[in-house]
Parts: sequence; C-alpha cells; structure tokens
Amino acid sequence: MRDICQDMISGCQMQSFSHIPALCARIRDADSGAIVDWDTFEDSCTFRRLFVCPSATRPILRFCQKMVALDACFTKNKKYPTQLFLATVHDGNSQIVPLAYGLAPVENFENWMWFLHNLKISIQDLSSDEVFIVSDRQKGLEKAVSEMLPENPHMHCGHHLKMNVQKHFGKVAVQVLQNLFHAPYEERFNSILEEAGNRLDFGRKFVQYVRRIDPERYVRYALPLPRYGRTTITEFVFRLDAIHAW
Repeated sequence: MRDICQDMISGCQMQSFSHIPALCARIRDADSGAIVDWDTFEDSCTFRRLFVCPSATRPILRFCQKMVALDACFTKNKKYPTQLFLATVHDGNSQIVPLAYGLAPVENFENWMWFLHNLKISIQDLSSDEVFIVSDRQKGLEKAVSEMLPENPHMHCGHHLKMNVQKHFGKVAVQVLQNLFHAPYEERFNSILEEAGNRLDFGRKFVQYVRRIDPERYVRYALPLPRYGRTTITEFVFRLDAIHAW
C-alpha cells in the first residue's frame, strides 16, 4: 500500500528511470559546462549509472583544501536499490563543497572506476600528488583509487577504522587507535602498540590487526601531506541522514 501511495504522489518509481536521459539533457541545456554521463545495461537497455559534475565545481579544487572525500550510501528507494556516490571537499572556511555526484545500483570496483574516470575528466588538478583522497576501506573503492588516481596519496577514514576496531576488539581498543592516529613520530607509534600488546587481553591480535594497515594511510607522522587537523571523512561528506533525504 505504501508503494502504491508513493507512486500516486511522486509517480511510478520504475518509469522514473526512463526520464534520466531527458534530465541529463535539461542539465546540459541549463549548464553547458557541466559534465553529465549516464549509461545502460547492454542486454536490457535499462538504467545502469549516472554521473553529474556542475560547471561551477570543475575548477574549484584549486581554491579548496586539498583533500577530496569519496563515499557512497543507499538511497531511500527500497524497491529499486540505488547508491548515491559523492565526491566532496572543504573550502577555506571549512564549508562542505560537493564536487560531483552519481547513482549506481551497487558500490563496487567497476562502478567506482566509472565514477572516478568521469571525476578525473571533470575536476581540474585532481590527479596530483598534492591532493589527498580520503575514503573508507571499501575494497572496490580502495582498488579503484589506486588504479585511477595512482599519484594521489590515499588516506583511510579514521571513523571507519574506529568502527571496525570497536566491532572486533571493543571500546578500549578504539581509544588506543585514537592515540595511534596522533602519534607524532614512529617511535611513539610503536610504543603505544607495544603497551597495548602487553596490557590488554586482546593486545596481540589487536597489534597484528593494526600492523596490517599502512601507517601512511592514517597516522600523523607518516602522512605525506597536511590533513588540516582532520582524521575522518565524516566532516567532508554530508551526514548520511541528509543524503538519504535526497
């Protein structure tokens, strides 16, 4: 009944995908400098994915903090599951600036490669060893960044690391990880790990887990570029409930 009512108010969800070509054409007409791309599944000609980068954001990276956050989340469309892809930065006043967005049925390597290919074409100065890429450790995204943007330093999101550590080792380990984030030099990093290994019940497994993560992806002393005081991407992307409101 809910789906029927929603279709009556907003229109048929399935038919709405057929309007995407017209939507893309309207965007191009209204914003001639925008990069808009979409494609379909070859076997069925049904909607596959969408990418939009407004012309106003294409040159903006040079005026913003050199950290681009990448993330994706589910939309509210439960009948036809779709994920919203986002690339965002912070300006000089630490205000969020969305660079580009996209839609795809699932977050995986292939769709991230497609999104990053279009993003690389759209955003000037993106492919550079002076621009950080910040993301979670989603395997498809991590691999896509390494292949599509090999010059860019790639930083893990501290928030996602803490959630994973809490899931496996509990809240005490999260505090240890927080201290590791801010280790000013390698000796301090190693001493924190050594202390945790000797003091905590799960210490040995925790140390092994942390050692498998490259310090250059999340530890202060090892990062090759400034982080502007941040260790997470939760400040760079819209809150998930705001994204879901789309």
